[in-house]
Parts: sequence; C-alpha cells; structure tokens
Amino acid sequence: MARFYHSDVESRDSNTASEGEFESMIDLRGKRVVISGASSGIGLGTARALSVAGAEVGLLARSAEKLRTAVDEIGGGSWAWPCDV
Repeated sequence: MARFYHSDVESRDSNTASEGEFESMIDLRGKRVVISGASSGIGLGTARALSVAGAEVGLLARSAEKLRTAVDEIGGGSWAWPCDV
C-alpha cells in the first residue's frame, strides 16, 4: 500500500520521497473536486492525492461497493455517488 504524506502532517524533502510515497505540494483546503472512475486505478490514486492536499473529494464510479471502500480508505471530506457517466 502506498503511503501518503501531507505537508501539514509530516515535513519531508520532496527529492527524498521513494516510490509509492506522495507529499502534497499544493494546498487545496476549501476546494471541492469530483472525479469519475474513482473506485480504482488512476481515478482512485488521484482522489487520494487530492484528499491529501486538503480537497473535499467526490468520487463517481459504477460500483457502489468499491466506492464505499474508497471513501472509507480516503476519509476526510470524501463522498461517493454511484453512477455510469
């Protein structure tokens, strides 16, 4: 499982981050983002990264079960809406 660091939580030099680690360099607190295809792959990875940066993330995908798992994993202000776009 990848580890994610938010600059407000743990300060790390971005040049020393190893593979699978992410440090937020952008402050997205107070911003809302909606991501389609967010239950797996690039969509889920993007949702994680944006959440770490402080955004409230809305996840859209077809599988309600996978979305529940993703929201539980991401936490914060994330929410899900099962749909087929």
